[in-house]
Amino acid sequence: MPARLRPLIPGVSATLLAAHFAGPVHGQQTGGGLVDPSLFKEPPAEFRGHPMFGFNLSNLPEAGIVSTVDDLAKKYGAGGITPEPGGGATTGLSEPYLAATQRPHSDQGVVYLSDEYFKYYRVALEEARKPGLEVVLYDEWRYPTGMAGGQLYTKYPQYAAKSLEMAEKDVTGPASAELTVPQGIYVGAVMMNRDTFELTDISSRYSAGKPFSAPVPKGNWKVMAFYLNTAIVPTSVKGGVVDYLDPAAMDAFISLSYQKYYDHVGEFFGKQIKHSFWDEPAMHPIDGRMWTPPTIRSTRRLSCAAGKT
Repeated sequence: MPARLRPLIPGVSATLLAAHFAGPVHGQQTGGGLVDPSLFKEPPAEFRGHPMFGFNLSNLPEAGIVSTVDDLAKKYGAGGITPEPGGGATTGLSEPYLAATQRPHSDQGVVYLSDEYFKYYRVALEEARKPGLEVVLYDEWRYPTGMAGGQLYTKYPQYAAKSLEMAEKDVTGPASAELTVPQGIYVGAVMMNRDTFELTDISSRYSAGKPFSAPVPKGNWKVMAFYLNTAIVPTSVKGGVVDYLDPAAMDAFISLSYQKYYDHVGEFFGKQIKHSFWDEPAMHPIDGRMWTPPTIRSTRRLSCAAGKT
């Protein structure tokens, strides 16, 4: 049974880290010295470029992979290669994912991270091994890192990134304030006096499936209810990324991506494959308000510990 990768930090396998940091860089002088200048005359593979090349899953002839790797090594003096997957069939991806990301249906080519995909990936690895090239594991279908080419949202939609949103209403009291909280994950609610900035926690007034309602005392108030929008953002092929700060979500992503690489081509880890490449894992695609449900629970525990409700 294949060994199980365990992440040291989100998106990083222990095996890759161990391979990368296990020993000194080739040619580096001991005692913290600089790299030997003579290496610049004929730099070893690790110090030469590792260019990306399009691993087009819609049209992936084996001969094309061989010739591309050969050209990069002989014509361009590359020290390694970085196959960047894109295209391919959408077989197995859910309709909600395809509709939300506006990704067109396709039955052409190879399915990302399928057994057939790794057959071609192995060709690249074996061809790279012949002239001693390194291979950088580009960990995603296009980018950003965290989608597993749409498989993350298809299989684990609950682990996709969510944005923190707010419904608000200005009310002059005494009165009853009602808010419609859109569908999503309720976080909490607060009332703020617009003159004194006094805050009152009214989170307990929420009841699922009903309009939010709370009594407002005399004065000028702003009533705010916070929730997580669970819809895919943005509505493009960059949507459906993993919630990077949720450990369970990252375990799911690693099981769909890094674990499959390890299961299929693990014998190359630490040899040809010494590095992985994460492409723009970031919060800005979710409008900068990415929020994690476990963070909500942790915040509530801290509030209770501090004697707050």
